[in-house]
Amino acid sequence: MTVYHLDGDALVATHYCPQGNQPRLESRAGADGQIRFTFRDVTDLDAGESHTHDLWFAQADDGTILRSEVYRGEGGLQEPGRYTLSRMPSGE
Repeated sequence: MTVYHLDGDALVATHYCPQGNQPRLESRAGADGQIRFTFRDVTDLDAGESHTHDLWFAQADDGTILRSEVYRGEGGLQEPGRYTLSRMPSGE
């Protein structure tokens, strides 16, 4: 679960990971209307755990939302995970 909230003037995403850690990512200006979050810090990170390092959202021309996340583990940054979010048709 990820919670988005203000921390002073910054928009922050705190991710409550099933591994038990809580990385905080801060919003940054993104290209082409993207909403981009970059790693700020993490609490309760145990040896061997990975954590969210980058997260961004963008709206595609067809109205879907593109979501991408990058994790950092013991070996460094991992390959991005990408998801396409779409609205269910009404009545379903």
